[in-house]
Amino acid sequence: MISPQNNNQLHPLVQTSKSVLLVISVVLMFANLYTLNSTRDLARSYTYQQHKTTWFLFYLTKEFTELTSIMPHALDSPEDMNKVKLKYELTWSRFDLILTNREADEFLQVGETYEFFKRSFAQYQQLEPLLLNVHDDQSLQQFVSPMDALYRSVVYFINDNFKIQSPIYQEQKQKAQRITNIQFVLIILLFVSIGLIGFIWHKESQYHRLLALTDPLTDIGNRLSMFNSISQRSEKRPYSLFLLDLNGFKAVNDKYGHLAGDSVLEQISRRLLRIPKFDFEVFRMGGDEFALILNSVNKQDIELMKQNIEACFEQDFVINEGQYHSLDTSIGIGCYPQDANNINQLIHCADQKMYVMKHKQKGPSK
Repeated sequence: MISPQNNNQLHPLVQTSKSVLLVISVVLMFANLYTLNSTRDLARSYTYQQHKTTWFLFYLTKEFTELTSIMPHALDSPEDMNKVKLKYELTWSRFDLILTNREADEFLQVGETYEFFKRSFAQYQQLEPLLLNVHDDQSLQQFVSPMDALYRSVVYFINDNFKIQSPIYQEQKQKAQRITNIQFVLIILLFVSIGLIGFIWHKESQYHRLLALTDPLTDIGNRLSMFNSISQRSEKRPYSLFLLDLNGFKAVNDKYGHLAGDSVLEQISRRLLRIPKFDFEVFRMGGDEFALILNSVNKQDIELMKQNIEACFEQDFVINEGQYHSLDTSIGIGCYPQDANNINQLIHCADQKMYVMKHKQKGPSK
């Protein structure tokens, strides 16, 4: 079982990491806003006549390029297929914008530009049924091949007919690309930070659940953990419940103090956990009461486990340096489903047997 005491050492680090990630996320959000603003300012640095053609073609090329880069992965997952369909629609809208927007009329009048884009758009629309029919590698290739050929045709046409040689424009374009790259990196970092925060919250939830199910003194399961373990078992899986009540423990607290009593409880839990050859779980029910769940109802296994438990008390317990104290235990055993078919009845059955044994034993009273 994981020790909560060890996790407590990590807990401040987890809190610090979460705080740092929250700060980083806020910084990344502002950095994204800054890059968006920088991109907008850069775009405004041109006159309308200088850059309108460039932006129409740039966004068409951008969407088309992103479509062709992700479409071979459309079958990797439903999310990837949705991304391909989304990019297809965005590229469609860029074609439509070029052909229907009045602001594009100026560059559409150059040579055969209008006819080329109209013809390319018609070819593009004809590929939609192929996309919707993609369900295996063959159908995907039937879509990818003509789409890639159309993409190359559009890119070559744009490069051949709309090259912009202005050094100023090239410089501005490079700046815009750098800002865009930075923005993509910042967005990725932001999502990574958010993912890490979510992961830390998940681990914290697991950690607090562990605390709720663990006895803080002995680091073994508590009463709630025992009920949780039993509730997760199959109704057809038999088991034996051992309830242990210490004899003479009150004298340890009265004579040596509660710190010595806590030390004895820790020693008992360690000894119980070291019992060999059995599939079992150990719990502290509270005070000086322990419980074991043995995954067997075989009489020989039960008797041997009982002997092993009693053997854990044969050696005296260390109180202080040079001081030792002996203890024994009363044991009550209930078997599921022979003795009872629910946990409350089973605990009552084992508890009754434990107190019968306790009254029969001789030695220091509790």
